[in-house]
Amino acid sequence: YYELIKELESLNRLPGSSDYELASHIIFDKLKQLKLDPQMYTFPLNHNYSGWLPHTNYKHWKDSQAQIELNPESDFFVISCDITQNTNNLENVLLITHLCHPSPGANDNLSGVATLLDIASKSTNKPDWPNITLLFTYEYWGTIAYLTQIPKKYNYSFAISVDMVAGDQTDKNNI
Repeated sequence: YYELIKELESLNRLPGSSDYELASHIIFDKLKQLKLDPQMYTFPLNHNYSGWLPHTNYKHWKDSQAQIELNPESDFFVISCDITQNTNNLENVLLITHLCHPSPGANDNLSGVATLLDIASKSTNKPDWPNITLLFTYEYWGTIAYLTQIPKKYNYSFAISVDMVAGDQTDKNNI
């Protein structure tokens, strides 16, 4: 996944931006190449999701960038991909990773994206495994939008957020 990470890392993946949209389509296409059936959902950035209104400005911790303004009239994308192992299986797992963040961002959080893609590539035809939903999203708010707005195929047994898996999270220089 090294080349994919390099390609995505070159994009300034701020929600609502053309780079975020491009990155979303790259991930969607990668899942299709794995012969999976991803779904892409579009959500308005200026919508209140069950009491959660996405931030349209923030300062990113890792690089002390100036305040970043997002266009409140823009949309963001969430990609979900259900991998059904066994329709009788009651174990259903939600794996979440976020695609957003200013560049650079190989660890935060393209490492999570690569991890979920690797899981996807190894997760089909495993009848003893739980059913898995992969979620590629705008950090926090995309997950909330998806969980409150999209009917679920499964009742999840648990969820895991796969974030910054490539290094020391306490080191601001570890990007």
